[in-house]
Amino acid sequence: SDSDDSASDAEVIELDTAAPSLLEDGASGPASAAAAPPLLQQWGWTRDGALSGYVFGREGFRQGELMTTSTIVAAGDPPTPLHSHPALCEGDAAVTKSGSTYLLGVPRHELGAASSAAEAVPDGGA
Repeated sequence: SDSDDSASDAEVIELDTAAPSLLEDGASGPASAAAAPPLLQQWGWTRDGALSGYVFGREGFRQGELMTTSTIVAAGDPPTPLHSHPALCEGDAAVTKSGSTYLLGVPRHELGAASSAAEAVPDGGA
């Protein structure tokens, strides 16, 4: 029975030593990529309560592809149920009606203000 125990220990050691090599292959390993929600960059609210932006890390979408989520039902850090379009911030999470969660990156308006003040539309122009 001692030899069975040492074989089990060897298997555990092999798994433990294999895990770090997966993480070294890229910025994020398969385990962390599966756990992290997709990132939505340059996002903004749509009229129907969804978010539109460029998605990264979402299966079925190209990196940086423009997409619109389904209606957002909870958001914030931590996400709480919505009753209106709250002022969300970079780093907040947004949960859709279909159950998807997105991590919010830089909002569209902040990116525009930072990149070129000359392109900004004065308040009251709409």
